[in-house]
Amino acid sequence: MIIATRHTPVRDIPDGPESLSAAWLTAALRGVVLQRANVASIHVEPAGKGMAGRVVRVRLTYDIPEDQAPVTLIAKFPSSAPATREIASRLRIYEREQHFYDTLAERVGVPVPAMYFGVADGLSAVLLLEDVTGARAGDLLRGCSLSEASAIVEQIAGMHAAWWQSAELRDQRWLPTPNDPSVTALGVAEGPGAWRSFEGRFGRHMPPVILRLGATLSRDQSVVDRLSTAPQTLVHGDLRVNNVLFDEAGGPRAFIDWQTAVRGRGPIDIANLFVSSLQPNDRALAERELLPQYHELLVEGGVRDYSYDDCWLDYRLAVANQFSQIVILSSMLDVDEQLDDGVGAATGGRLVAALSELPMHDVLKMRPSFWQSLRRRIRRI
Repeated sequence: MIIATRHTPVRDIPDGPESLSAAWLTAALRGVVLQRANVASIHVEPAGKGMAGRVVRVRLTYDIPEDQAPVTLIAKFPSSAPATREIASRLRIYEREQHFYDTLAERVGVPVPAMYFGVADGLSAVLLLEDVTGARAGDLLRGCSLSEASAIVEQIAGMHAAWWQSAELRDQRWLPTPNDPSVTALGVAEGPGAWRSFEGRFGRHMPPVILRLGATLSRDQSVVDRLSTAPQTLVHGDLRVNNVLFDEAGGPRAFIDWQTAVRGRGPIDIANLFVSSLQPNDRALAERELLPQYHELLVEGGVRDYSYDDCWLDYRLAVANQFSQIVILSSMLDVDEQLDDGVGAATGGRLVAALSELPMHDVLKMRPSFWQSLRRRIRRI
């Protein structure tokens, strides 16, 4: 898809969907998809639910016909919850997505919606994106099938191979690694206390291996350091089935929500997809069949010096890192309130199953001293 972007300043950035107006949308779309027409009226309706922001569909009418004028578009705004908005601002996720569309989206290697307008500055942000009509949004509560997961893996492996060890990625200063201070500061500050709170709430439901893993992850960032070292590629960062739009044949038509994109190890995306979006039995089968397929596709795409053993280890580390992220966020946000539709319970159960079934003994052996040489390499990247 061709990415249409706008850089001309537009005044009075709306703070949320309720502040959108026909006049503001006319100014934002002028010169991109509007040449002579003006937006005459708008109708705003919900278009999904997210923890970090508000997403709406906007239906537009115009005073005169114009070929490129969109009948609908998607508008994304920061969260209305102050705590969530503050954390998102500290992580710079709104700026990250806007930079992604401005600099990488047209060449990313997987289909993404067009951006008509985007601005992000601290707590203020708005993106106007193509509404990919006729596509089916993935359902995280239901999860995805193995065939859908296979189709996603095929496209994401192609993207990972294309950006593997890319010098251009290292020049994108807005794109952090998983252990960038802007990302890990929350974990460093909150880790031990967050784990004590999490263990107090849920510990009686956790098997001993998960409790040991949680205690280890709360004391140091060894896992996230490994996931940040070379070989790096472009990582979506939140590759779950609800961030994929499917065509009628069940293949990915667009990948959405690039707020947590990072430079890191590719299996981060595969672990996010398998653990969040597959039922445990399907996840175990995907680990046996689709993870080797992912590695083979990397090799076919030109990736060298990255063994399947490395891939398998990075996959398990990425699963462990998901756990660490959940522990931190649950201590700072009212996750139950924001995911009150059963999604939190479903995805949490899938994560617990993965942590219980995957071999984690080598993850538990990690200590900061083991990774000191790798950390020095990261600083030179």
